Amino acid sequence: MNIHSLLAYQSLTDTIVYQDDKKISLQQLIDDLSYLDKILPESQYLLNLFEDRYYFLLGLLLGIKRNAIHLFPANTSPYTLEFLEKKYSQILILNNTDPGVNKAVFINIEQLLREKITIDNSISLSLGDFFNKSFINEKRVIIFTSGSTGDPKPFTKNWSDFIALARQLAQPLALRHKPVILATVPAQHMYGLETSIIMPLVNGLSIYASRPFYPADIEAILVKQRRSTLLITTPVHIRACLKTEVTLPFLQGVLSATAPLDANMAKLFEQKQNTALVEIYGCTEVGVIATRQTAREKYWSCLADIELKKSSDGDYNIKTQRSIQTFILNDYICEVRDNRFLLNGRKADIINLAGKRTSLAYLNHHLLDHKDIIDGCFYQPDDAPNESQQRLIVFIVADSNTFTIKQLKEYLKIRIEPVFLPRRVYFIKQLPRNKTGKILYKDIKSLYQVVTFNTYNTIADTTADTMPNNDYSFTIANTHPCFAGHFPDNPVVPGAVVLEQVILKWDIFSKHKILSIDFAKFMQPVLADISCFVCFNPVKARHSAKMEFVVKTLATSVAERGKEIILCKGCLVHD
Repeated sequence: MNIHSLLAYQSLTDTIVYQDDKKISLQQLIDDLSYLDKILPESQYLLNLFEDRYYFLLGLLLGIKRNAIHLFPANTSPYTLEFLEKKYSQILILNNTDPGVNKAVFINIEQLLREKITIDNSISLSLGDFFNKSFINEKRVIIFTSGSTGDPKPFTKNWSDFIALARQLAQPLALRHKPVILATVPAQHMYGLETSIIMPLVNGLSIYASRPFYPADIEAILVKQRRSTLLITTPVHIRACLKTEVTLPFLQGVLSATAPLDANMAKLFEQKQNTALVEIYGCTEVGVIATRQTAREKYWSCLADIELKKSSDGDYNIKTQRSIQTFILNDYICEVRDNRFLLNGRKADIINLAGKRTSLAYLNHHLLDHKDIIDGCFYQPDDAPNESQQRLIVFIVADSNTFTIKQLKEYLKIRIEPVFLPRRVYFIKQLPRNKTGKILYKDIKSLYQVVTFNTYNTIADTTADTMPNNDYSFTIANTHPCFAGHFPDNPVVPGAVVLEQVILKWDIFSKHKILSIDFAKFMQPVLADISCFVCFNPVKARHSAKMEFVVKTLATSVAERGKEIILCKGCLVHD
């Protein structure tokens, strides 16, 4: 395959990207690439973090031209960046802000292009001239799984995998009508990379550079641009659009992935927005595996280069011409016939309690079907010492301050078996979803650890009728006035500011008034911009008016990731 397989446009004047009010042609893209190629340093690995899809596209194509290895991590947390820095050398990071990776070279190509001296178009290169020695059949892509069931794992691919897949998606998505691609998911994610970058390039489509997040943002772009659009999104965004009742005009179609989509929700969305919705089933390891029109179809249809093979132990394997060649599915499937199948849930989501079996996806479906629940999820703690204590818990973001745990339990009783009713319910402000709407295992586990530290804040019965606030975390930004003139190179939070946060969290935790701080001992410096949380535990003495407090954070280094670090501990006296 050559570069024309990837960039299948008819003319150099074709619009590649709509960036704000600008139309960027294929010729301008090549000119910008040529300019950047002359001034950017060479590197073996490329980490492209731009959210704006035009700058992301420039980085991607420049990497292909130079035969660099592209790194696509599941996230850009300090832990992940530290891991990449240690594992891979000579990393060139492209972004509009420096992520602070010491051994990597950081370049802001957005700024470089703003300072670019205009070049005479008469010396512009053609597509073939610029990519003359580029090879897209070699394995030059390392993409990491999301870590939704554990630690992220790297998988190596070549660009021809993505090109072949993009061609197959043209028919089910009716790309012959040339919609503009608008995506709410990041380009760095496998789903976003396949559908919002490679798919439009291979099929000669235009791309919106921006990534809207809120339903109103999506609506504003569609109303302003007035172009036939294919929306690349997730069930979380579809649900939010229905909740907020936005009107999304000019939608030729919608593509959804990253989590199961309820058929009734798909039907309602299609009716409300007068559009057609296609759902994708796939994984980072393989890519897109199958599609279906969720409002009308129960069965998934595999893409042409996917074959399902049943193994001796009953699991299904993927056979494909793609780089991975064979892969054992992470999900249970059934009724396989003519490369069509039904999904029965993710293997890691299966819950077994007291001889009963269900899936987290099934439980979450019923939870999110309640009109007063904005977001929520079931969670099974993995630290229970025995089976009798393996009951489920629920995290909820509620739409009403009057919604109670009792109402939730009554609602769930008629939908799920009693053994799966949550033992504890936590009302929170926001679930730790990533940019594609997924909740990673490590993040939900960390959330559980934080809320369970506050033992008095746990609701353990079915009759509680109040909504507690679980926001016991805080971060002191480096712009806080307490840092003025103190430790300019390494800002340390004064003890008085930390204790002030303890008092503020106490006001959330208890109706009692603090009479005094009995003592406070600082174990380690509290630094700027780190996430901390306060835990309260009663002093073990009958009728005591004292409460112990601890200020903690979680380590982010590779060696100690997730380890609790005590920053301060003390005792307060209340009335």
